[in-house]
Amino acid sequence: MAACSTAGRNEVFLLETVVAGTTHCPDAEWVAQFMETGWELTMQRDPANPYDDRAIALLASGNHVGWIPRADNPVISRLMDAGKQMVCRVHGIEWVGGWLKVTVRVSMVE
Repeated sequence: MAACSTAGRNEVFLLETVVAGTTHCPDAEWVAQFMETGWELTMQRDPANPYDDRAIALLASGNHVGWIPRADNPVISRLMDAGKQMVCRVHGIEWVGGWLKVTVRVSMVE
């Protein structure tokens, strides 16, 4: 794992993944008009999610755009539940047919 310092904080890179569920989020198309590489997305735990008790919703300016994929969220959700600060940044964004493909990188703040 690589560590970097951003805005006076040390970040430990954990994973890169593609955001899940963008096609189910009504705000995704609107947010995509403004989203840029480097944008920091808000990560919000959603333990009451009926499909995944380890769900982590991703929001851009308060608008829901998707989730960390289920296969990638067990460790991240446990770290968040333990009070660790996480950061999620947009690494890539493109339209693939009618699907908004958003690639993100998740890091833990030390």
